Amino acid sequence: MYLASLRLADTIYNCRYTTAPGTPIAKIPYWEELLEKNGSKHIHTDKTNSKKLAYPINNFIEAAYVYIIFDSIPDYINLYKKWASDNPSILRHLVIKLTQGELKFRENNILNQAVSE
Repeated sequence: MYLASLRLADTIYNCRYTTAPGTPIAKIPYWEELLEKNGSKHIHTDKTNSKKLAYPINNFIEAAYVYIIFDSIPDYINLYKKWASDNPSILRHLVIKLTQGELKFRENNILNQAVSE
């Protein structure tokens, strides 16, 4: 298992945040820097183009999604959530703990994407 070999702690998280269309994805390097500064490890990032939202969020009808998989100790999750909440270009965010099944599923998707590129 590729992702499991990258683990530092016992917990791997997936963060999804929704950004306003046209917002530069330059926030990702800062996110990675924030992870590194707190002893966490960035594993994978996936970005989407703008997509139509099911309902308007802050008067936006389109948004881009960024998914970040990272390894961290649970104590720092609130710090990451606060950063996302305080950032005005992030419309919504969600941080979830991945189970072993979800981790395996995401690992297969990442490897399949790498092969198809």
